Amino acid sequence: MFKAKNKFRFETPLVEMSENMKVTKDIKADGEIADHKRPMQADRNLYNQHDHGGSAKPSPLQ
Repeated sequence: MFKAKNKFRFETPLVEMSENMKVTKDIKADGEIADHKRPMQADRNLYNQHDHGGSAKPSPLQ
C-alpha cells in the first residue's frame, strides 16, 4: 500500500495495471475516455444523431 498526503504524479506516457482499479471519488480527464469499443465522445455523437422513427433529435445534445 502506498499513501501520500497530497498526490502521486507519474510523468510517463502510460500507466498499465494488470488487475482491476477501484476509485472511490471522481475521475477527471483532459483527454478522451474509451472502453474496448470506442471513445465516449463517439457514444455522444451516436446519441445526438438518433431518433425514434422520425421524432425530434434529443435535446439537450450530449
